Amino acid sequence: MQLKRLAPIAALGVTVFAFSWASIVLFREGAVSAVWPANAVVLAFVIRWARNPDEAALGLGAAVGAMIGANIICGLPPLHAFGFPLGNGLEIALAAWLVRDVRAPLSGTRDLIRFLGGAVVAAPAAGAVVAAALMAASGEQNLIGAGVRWWLADALGMAVVAPVALSLRRAHLRRDRPGVAASIAAQLAVAAAAGLVFALPYPMFYLLFPLVMLAVFADREVGGAIAVAGVALIAVGATMFGYGPAAATPHGLFLVQGMLAALVLTIHPVAAVLRRLDGYTAVLERERARAVALSDTKTRFLAHVSHEIRSPLTGVVTVAELMASGALGVLTPRQHEMIERIAASGAEIDALSRDLIDAAAIQAGKAKAVLADVAVGEVVATAVETARMRTRDQGAKFVLGVVPAEAVLRADPARLRQALVNLLVNAAKYGGRPPVVQVDVVEVEGRVRITVSDNGRGVPPDRREAVFGDFDRAGAESTDIEGWGVGLSLSRELVRLQGGELGVSDGALGGAAFWIDLPGAPISAAA
Repeated sequence: MQLKRLAPIAALGVTVFAFSWASIVLFREGAVSAVWPANAVVLAFVIRWARNPDEAALGLGAAVGAMIGANIICGLPPLHAFGFPLGNGLEIALAAWLVRDVRAPLSGTRDLIRFLGGAVVAAPAAGAVVAAALMAASGEQNLIGAGVRWWLADALGMAVVAPVALSLRRAHLRRDRPGVAASIAAQLAVAAAAGLVFALPYPMFYLLFPLVMLAVFADREVGGAIAVAGVALIAVGATMFGYGPAAATPHGLFLVQGMLAALVLTIHPVAAVLRRLDGYTAVLERERARAVALSDTKTRFLAHVSHEIRSPLTGVVTVAELMASGALGVLTPRQHEMIERIAASGAEIDALSRDLIDAAAIQAGKAKAVLADVAVGEVVATAVETARMRTRDQGAKFVLGVVPAEAVLRADPARLRQALVNLLVNAAKYGGRPPVVQVDVVEVEGRVRITVSDNGRGVPPDRREAVFGDFDRAGAESTDIEGWGVGLSLSRELVRLQGGELGVSDGALGGAAFWIDLPGAPISAAA
């Protein structure tokens, strides 16, 4: 095997030796260390970092050898020095087999249960049985207590270190500064609280749980595991040196191990739920980006098609107007009628293409309104005349109701006229037969409301918001009434662009009443 491929195995051996030596020298109580993270490091190498089964087996062998070396240096009896590492190797192999299909990070319930059941419970229990047998051969009297402490030490190592090793990604090293700052702050808070709790003789373990949860929220299972590892280092060290609430109690390390186990069993389910939410958020963000891209494509398409329609249409309408005026020769009454229909249809298509262009501009955020003081009577009269020409074939009757001559509002004249024409044309299309359309203007508390009423069927209350949706025709899709469902949606956006509102209610003629509400002009301007 090449030297380059041996480097990770050598690094694993050095790491395992260091962890083993530290656990024996610093955290051993009797024959058992209170914390044993070495097995978790080897497990992560076997199931994630090794590139093939041969490399995994070689890494496991190197780790067992490193443990034997640490045991010999620390003066363990030969039976323990060689037997304990072999038991650890069996434990690691069993854990690797039990969690072979577990996906990292541990976001799924199935993966979390398999990891906790296999790597944290079953495999360390098998290792504890082997260790208990070896300790029995050496004359250990309290085999159950020693076996439980061994199992807790290995289980805590697996539960704390393995998720970090399995879940750590390069993305954790490339996080933005606020994210890194939040993670560091959470870890410092946990360390400070752990130092306080284990510096005093009072049982205040409960203070650690909310702070460890902060670390989980900041960095998911990686943050939680690092926080628990820090707590374990402080708690076990303080207890062994006679500090903290557990030092004065019998089996103080056992109490600390139980607290650490409770922390571990808390962080992993919470982190799994947060990971699942992260996945849902990522999916929603991708779908949002996709929807935005599709909307942008639609907007560009509408603008392009509308522009391409208007270009040839201008020539058709111009020729039709010339023929209707007699400039190209005398027409018969029938020909004159047909030319007028061509001109009216051209005007209708021109208005639709203009609406589509404006809709595309509004959706792209590029539409603007140039506000000015507008005489309401002039805008209404011009809009009614335009609507009358566009609905000539329908025989619509337009009635001007109450229109105060002095009424002035603040609006964009062209945008307001466009929205008002759309309302008038719609009222003629969807009104009774023959259609009757009435326009009223009312001034109330500094605002001006223009109401367009028709004698049609009206709009049911449960449909009054839906009719302003894109391409919504209020159920008229199956009728012979022409339209695309663009006018109302566009008109509302045009009115809102001017600081007003457009809505619908019951009308005075028995049908619908669509109203435009805009701010009035200042008194000095109106005067």
